[in-house]
Amino acid sequence: MAERPLTYHWLKLRTVAHPTESLEKVKAALQFVVGTDIALTDTPLETHHGLTQHVLEMTVDRSRHLRDLLARVFALPGALDRLRGELEKRTDDDGVFYVRVGKQEAFAGQLMLTDGEDCVQLRLKMEAYPAGREASLSALTRLLDSGKP
Repeated sequence: MAERPLTYHWLKLRTVAHPTESLEKVKAALQFVVGTDIALTDTPLETHHGLTQHVLEMTVDRSRHLRDLLARVFALPGALDRLRGELEKRTDDDGVFYVRVGKQEAFAGQLMLTDGEDCVQLRLKMEAYPAGREASLSALTRLLDSGKP
């Protein structure tokens, strides 16, 4: 019996434009990471000091765009090995897989995995049955082992 093809619910991108940063530059970095024209949600929030920061979010729910973005991340040198090795700690109880790419690097036109806070966070939700962390880990393992989204 053939394995089910890998399918996805969504991939969400999120970053913060701090009051000391150019909102337009942070939007450009996010746009570079997503790689296609997708609606952006901008939620302004007041900081403790009365300044405004912006939470910028995008949801990629079209399979083609999602696969293209994952392929770009997987093509980074050492990315597949690193993500495979950190799969358990990058996956939450709901089966959502977390990856961070550098925000400053993205603005400069380069994708780079990071553990830092100054990042664009990618959250991937795959279809997995039965729903839950274990089935998601299995689907994510298949994805990372194949290297082909």
